[in-house]
Amino acid sequence: MEALHPQNHPDVFLGYSHKDREWVQDYLLKRLREEGVSVSIDSEDFEIGDPSIEAMAKAASRCRHTILVLTPDWVASPWAHFEWTVAASASPLERRVLPLLLKDCQLSAGISQLVYADFRELPRREAEFAKLLRAIAGTAPLPEPIKGEPVRRGLVALSELIQEPAVREAVVAFRIYFQRVC
Repeated sequence: MEALHPQNHPDVFLGYSHKDREWVQDYLLKRLREEGVSVSIDSEDFEIGDPSIEAMAKAASRCRHTILVLTPDWVASPWAHFEWTVAASASPLERRVLPLLLKDCQLSAGISQLVYADFRELPRREAEFAKLLRAIAGTAPLPEPIKGEPVRRGLVALSELIQEPAVREAVVAFRIYFQRVC
């Protein structure tokens, strides 16, 4: 996947607690970069001597997305509210907040309304990582399509369903509406 943000700006800014730094740098940062996602992270991109608040705001505003690594330590951090505020202040058409729930924690009302990548259970991480990539790029490969008997059963059920007069009428009405709109 190529870097997606114009003018060589990073695709994502990582907001996290420094108590979770090892996981963020050894797993998340490494995996994102392996997939070609350009990442802004404080340990590499903040200039020594710059005010942390300004550096954080600048980094988040340059990126298309902000991934917030949600843990009890992040929630308790004095920077959490600021990271969330900066990330959420942009138009969703310009930038998106991508919550990644690493550990159970009490989330604010604003964050808890967002769909998150659930990394709490190790066996689910690969599937959740694929969803995160799709949210970042919109072009990550989809899972392998289901083939064989489940597809055949679905097609049989669909062909039986379309025989119902009310279903057939709804399909025709939708087609007419769709043709008018397009």
